[in-house]
Amino acid sequence: MTMSGDSLMRAMWNEFPDDVITYDLDSQFMFGKDILVAPKLSFTTDIADDVVSFYLPTSELWYNY
Repeated sequence: MTMSGDSLMRAMWNEFPDDVITYDLDSQFMFGKDILVAPKLSFTTDIADDVVSFYLPTSELWYNY
C-alpha cells in the first residue's frame, strides 16, 4: 500500500480509467504511477520470437529508459 491507500502494482485500467483499450490488457501493469511493466511471459530459444508487445496510453508522455 502507498500513503494514499493505492496498491503499488495495479492494472492499467486502474491508472487510465478513461482509456477503454486498457480494460482488456492482462499482460502489463503499472508499478507506481510512473513505471509501466510489460514482462516477457514465455520462453523461446529463437531470438526472432523475443518480442514483447505492449500498449502505451496516448494520454501520457512516455520515456524509454
